[in-house]
This record gives sequence, C-alpha cells and structure tokens, in this order.
Amino acid sequence: MASRGKGFFGRVRDALVPSPSVQAARTMNLQARMFADSYNMGYSLSDEVSPLTGKKKPYDFSPESLAEVDQLVDDLFHGSEPTDAVDPALFVSGAGAYFGEVIARGLGGQWAVSREGPAATPSQVELPGADGTTLMEAPFDRVADRMRSKEAPRLEAAYRDLQAGRAKGA
Repeated sequence: MASRGKGFFGRVRDALVPSPSVQAARTMNLQARMFADSYNMGYSLSDEVSPLTGKKKPYDFSPESLAEVDQLVDDLFHGSEPTDAVDPALFVSGAGAYFGEVIARGLGGQWAVSREGPAATPSQVELPGADGTTLMEAPFDRVADRMRSKEAPRLEAAYRDLQAGRAKGA
C-alpha cells in the first residue's frame, strides 16, 4: 500500500539532507572554527594547552576568549599604524562567526536563518529569554562596528550584556 505524500525517496532525502537552518548553522560553525584555528597557531587541533608554552589556546570559544578577539581588533584596526594586510570583509566574516558561536555555545542560542533570497543566510543568533521572549544578536554587525570605531562596545562586554539581558528576560 502506497503512502500519500512525499513517497519513500522523498522521506529518505529529507532524512539525509539537512534543512537550510541546519546547513547554515554548520557553515557558521565551520567558519568560526577556521577563524579560531588560524589564530591558534602553534597548537595542534587536539591540544587544549600548547606543549611549548603551557598556555591555553586563546581562541577556545569561551566567553573569556572574546577579550583576545577585542585585542586583535584593536591591534589590526586601531593601532598606531592600522594594517592593510587583513581584508576587512574576511575578518568580519570570520570574527563574526566566531562571536556568534561563542554566544550560541555559551548562552544556548542558535543561528537564525534569513529566508530572504535563494540561499539561507545566517546573520543573527537567537537567544531564549528568561520570560519566554527571544533575544536577537547580530554578531557580524557587532564586529564591523568594533572595527570601525574603537569606542564601539567591546565583544566581551556585549556578551556580558546579552547574558544579563537573558537572565532578566529583557
């Protein structure tokens, strides 16, 4: 007896091919890991601590690691001689994905996928508020603001604000 609906192959495809939101979250996770790995030079992928220095990896997706990202932004874009060696768009893409992953992992959020256009594009992280509301954070915009202005809120402070707002149910 044939079942109505998608049929066998349609159900198999649905089971094997992740939804656009799952695909987008995987893409952001990979992009964030690539950013972290590029700045974790000298550490093997399995080392939590450098065998040479005994120091913890600076980019480990912890909230504390955002201070390292803030310092990197200051060094690259707000130093006495800002560098032209870094493509700002690529930096925003990598650092924004990293910041978003720190938020998602640390505060229980998930990437939100924009349904506009032909491709699903994650651009915000949704966080459940204490009172049932949903908080939204735009990590790429936050990183771009930090690059443009040293006076813009630091990523570490933005994370703490999100944490406090989530606890209050803002």
